[in-house]
Amino acid sequence: MGGMVAFVSVTLERQTSEAIGAFEQQVSNMPEVMSGHQMSGGADFLLRVVVRGLEHYRTFLERLTGIGGVAHVQSSFALKSFVNRTAPMIPDLPTRRR
Repeated sequence: MGGMVAFVSVTLERQTSEAIGAFEQQVSNMPEVMSGHQMSGGADFLLRVVVRGLEHYRTFLERLTGIGGVAHVQSSFALKSFVNRTAPMIPDLPTRRR
């Protein structure tokens, strides 16, 4: 996979089911978002994003922060990827279809 990989933590202003659903729907339509996870802990969501470079990331970030209800975004860029499994290697663990 080419491009830059970013892990983006997103915190919403409110954590209502309506706000969460609206955010998930809008982010699901962004082509740069490879996976999205609702989280426990500090941030509400963790997104794995792939972009061509920093300028592409800047335009993605403008679209992301333009979504209503986004309060805070923190980005970390992958320096190197060394494991990228599509299924767990744990014996007898059922795999989910996506």
